Amino acid sequence: MRQVVQAHAYWRLKGLAVDLVIWNEDHAGYRQQLQEQIMRLIAADIETNNVDRPGGIFVRQGDQISNEDRILIQTVARVIISDKRGTLEAQVNHPSTEEPLVQRFKRIRTYHARSQDESNLPRKDLIFFNGYGGFTHDGHEYIITTSGKKVTPAPWVNVLANPSFGTIVSENGPNYTWSENAHEFRLTPWNNDPVSDSSGEAFYIRDEETGRFWSPTPLPSRGVGSYDSRHGFGYSVFEHNEEGIISELWIYVAMDASVKFSVLKVRNNSGKPRKLSVTGYVELVLGGLRQKSLMHVITEIDSSSGVIYVRNSYNSEFSDRIVFFQNG
Repeated sequence: MRQVVQAHAYWRLKGLAVDLVIWNEDHAGYRQQLQEQIMRLIAADIETNNVDRPGGIFVRQGDQISNEDRILIQTVARVIISDKRGTLEAQVNHPSTEEPLVQRFKRIRTYHARSQDESNLPRKDLIFFNGYGGFTHDGHEYIITTSGKKVTPAPWVNVLANPSFGTIVSENGPNYTWSENAHEFRLTPWNNDPVSDSSGEAFYIRDEETGRFWSPTPLPSRGVGSYDSRHGFGYSVFEHNEEGIISELWIYVAMDASVKFSVLKVRNNSGKPRKLSVTGYVELVLGGLRQKSLMHVITEIDSSSGVIYVRNSYNSEFSDRIVFFQNG
């Protein structure tokens, strides 16, 4: 306690305004005596007028804090220090992970850019073709072919959903995902921007020899040449050939569960060995707007399975929901 109070005085001296909440959960018979000791300790280190004021120190007894207020305080707190985890220095300097840091990438081969091949544009095998896309002859899919020089005038999307979960996919890739309520519980951001078609979900493929990277979808990192975006009932597929590396990304939603699948298939037709890596990326919301919920989103990693678990206890309507992201 003394270390934390001294740290707060130091922060204030340096012009850093911090609200320090001391949560006294002592249940012994001398609880009031401990409370008085805490107050004397505070009075000895700071001015009395900084107690219970913004930028000051707030002392509360645990049994007088409701469960709702407990959740609120822990959710908005930027740092939580516990007397059960050692000294302040030990907690501040505690390493976040025991795993070794990712080594810095070292290029062993130079990438030489090639011109785009758009010989397959426009396609001639689709019905009701409008210059950008058309239906297959069986009517089961709508195929859009785009490139760096030929894009649709606005995002054309496919809605994949079951009664409790859904996602939107445009011809440029995954757009955003929600659960239960498409406005109040967005798992990833929804951007009302038909010009840039920005998204908070992405995949990247990287050549581990040259450092050259691209997306299996047209956005966010368009590769060389054209992309085929195939939209069907309940699924979307993105096909691309990046100098002999053929990728096929399937996106669909489970019919009876709140789960979204992204299945990436890669085939090497370049005629030489290639070393590739795949990275998945998501911007998490777990609420209405990412700007409001970002500071309340808490992530955890299961070291045994590699699954990332996410929750937002600050969202009163969906505080008990846990979101997971797993690379299978």
